[in-house]
Amino acid sequence: MTVEDVDGTSFSFTVWVKSSNGRDYPWQEGHWYRLHSAYGEVWPAGRELHGTGKLEIEHKGVRPTDRRAKLLYLTDTHLGKQTAGHKNNSWKIDTVAGFNAAIGLAIEHRVDAVVHTGDVFHNDTRNGIPDSIEETCHDRLTELANAGIPFYFIYGNHARKKGKVCLEQFCDAGLATHLRSRPIVIGDAVALYGVDYQKSWDHGQLGFERPPSGVATLLCMHQSVAPLTGSPNPDCHLQEVLEESTISIDGLALGHLHTNAEKTLNGCSAFCGGATERLTNDLEPSVETITIEKGEIRRQRHLLGD
Repeated sequence: MTVEDVDGTSFSFTVWVKSSNGRDYPWQEGHWYRLHSAYGEVWPAGRELHGTGKLEIEHKGVRPTDRRAKLLYLTDTHLGKQTAGHKNNSWKIDTVAGFNAAIGLAIEHRVDAVVHTGDVFHNDTRNGIPDSIEETCHDRLTELANAGIPFYFIYGNHARKKGKVCLEQFCDAGLATHLRSRPIVIGDAVALYGVDYQKSWDHGQLGFERPPSGVATLLCMHQSVAPLTGSPNPDCHLQEVLEESTISIDGLALGHLHTNAEKTLNGCSAFCGGATERLTNDLEPSVETITIEKGEIRRQRHLLGD
């Protein structure tokens, strides 16, 4: 089985057949145990723990669940985009102002981390990303880092070559972290995962490493997911995501949809925060603070104003 020590390190625990106590013991997920007559080994691939024939088990109770984390969740900042429109109607937008306001809120609320679910840059294929936009993003992420707030992201459909190069450079500088299939645990309360945008949705992207026991899981995606989208041709359905994921998902934070939507299914709260600028006629620019406490995910929306 997979166990975790008091420092939060996960490793394998093997109970040998000759250990009748360990073999027949009613182990329960999320509970603490003190083990006697067990021995450990450290290998290049990680630690291992083994129970001997004299293994003794002392049940210490349920793991505490009062751990707490607070995140700022934003999406679709589209830095560099100057106009938005619908049909024959178009208007100017200030994506930098929205991004600056979002970072300011993160620092004001003293969140534990900022999570961005895709399309940090607009990155059109003709003009790439202006140096001024790259510098602005770098400066805001530096402010976050100086405040002790990490920035996590996934790639959206606008993350073409130049945008990826920028974000990879920010990662190398310690200003950002790319979310993937390995969990990043915040506040010992929530494990973050990410799946980058897929032009042709690949269900094989939903294989994840198991999180530590007792923490909530939050998956970040940048896709058209039914029923949160009104599109007649969504990339996938929430039910499919939950069924095909190799871990249980407590929260699904989406980008890409440019709308505010939410849906709860099979204990998973799925939601989309819209965008930090008015990309559609009826969209109010906003971000959300997400509080995870005692395994519960609570969200509060914050309008960014004009």
